[in-house]
Amino acid sequence: MKQRLKEEKGSMAVYVSVVLLSMLIILSAVLLTSNAARRSQLQTAMDLKQSYEADNSRAAEIYAELTSSSTGGENDEETPKEPNYIYIEEFETLPSYANVSTTWTASNSILTLTATGNDPRVNMYNITSFDPKIYRYIEVRYNSNTNTTMEFFMIENPTDQTYAVSGDIIGDGEWHILTIDLWTNEEVKNRDNITGWRWDWCTGDTVIMDVDYIKIKDIENENSI
Repeated sequence: MKQRLKEEKGSMAVYVSVVLLSMLIILSAVLLTSNAARRSQLQTAMDLKQSYEADNSRAAEIYAELTSSSTGGENDEETPKEPNYIYIEEFETLPSYANVSTTWTASNSILTLTATGNDPRVNMYNITSFDPKIYRYIEVRYNSNTNTTMEFFMIENPTDQTYAVSGDIIGDGEWHILTIDLWTNEEVKNRDNITGWRWDWCTGDTVIMDVDYIKIKDIENENSI
């Protein structure tokens, strides 16, 4: 009887030990899981705090970006408007225009003009048609060996009275763009339709000039030099 009681006590002790060990393992697992979840929550809270503090420090910058994108931004630079050209002469071949006191050659889309006497000019009649109230600028890219003046006598047809607009030529042997405003002459500005011009490309008799192009456009090119 005593032996049997001892065996039952031993079995009970083992059972209790197993139960206690199982509970310990379960509690440890729960504790570890809770700690991991807690650490994750703490890390998330720290990340949110840092993000909030970073965004809060950039509040003024973020506000400026949002208002700029929604309104276009008062200080934003507008995209420069591209000119519309109504006439372009790039001298890909030697022109057939009549000329006076001028010899010329054309090569690689460059017209080389040489003055041979008094009042050199080229008669460019009936070559286009435009309203000077809209297309108000002549643009000429040139390279001259002498300071001089370039004039355009704008006309409606070859028999009309002519009115001049002009600009100064820099004779330093470098390329420049001359932009002449037709509105500097009220008689030209108020014409209904311009069809051509007499091009007095210089005012001397010793000038040699290369010309890349002549263009008529509606707005001024701010990069012109």
